[in-house]
Amino acid sequence: MHIAALKSFCAFGKPEYRHLLFERGLIQKIVRNLKNSNDIVALDTVSAIYKIISAEWYIYNGQGLNPQFEVLESDGVINTLFEVGLRQGHTDQIKEASAECLSLLYQNRELPENMKEVVITQLKKELHAQNRANIKCSSRGLLCLAQNKVSRISKIGQGGQASVWLMQDNTTNQKTAWKELNYYTDQEKQNAHREAELMLQLSNNLKYPKSSSS
Repeated sequence: MHIAALKSFCAFGKPEYRHLLFERGLIQKIVRNLKNSNDIVALDTVSAIYKIISAEWYIYNGQGLNPQFEVLESDGVINTLFEVGLRQGHTDQIKEASAECLSLLYQNRELPENMKEVVITQLKKELHAQNRANIKCSSRGLLCLAQNKVSRISKIGQGGQASVWLMQDNTTNQKTAWKELNYYTDQEKQNAHREAELMLQLSNNLKYPKSSSS
């Protein structure tokens, strides 16, 4: 199958269909294309891999361990995504997509020390992109990586620009509300940061109230 056609199929195919591609070992068959000197072929390849991996995220509603992890790790796919796609990728787009793949695979798992800084730095870099899809994917990736510290229990609210999840700390079992903000323009980004600062200030005031003088 032509890699561009495969990318299109993965982009528009249902998660269940993409899951079947994983079961048939398609990722292992195409991952070698990351070494292709043609950047378009390499990008289409990692984009298709991302869509196949993300199918599990949709099927399991973004919760739990990615069931593809063990197979892709033992077959060397994860190492190729990191070493060839992320560290040696010829374009920023290839690096971005590779980092997004790794973040989904390491959901609820601790990133290896040799990967941690590189993957997280790349995902944070994407938050400043102009492309809405890049911002969304990088935000999802960072959330997946954060879930090795906290578990997402259920969605408790949804608005026009944000959703709220009930989360639980995996160490202390303390429950808290986690608000995911969607922002794409510079103004929306400033509004989101301002809201975060106000919430932090309110939280500190509740924790450490100032004593009133008599």
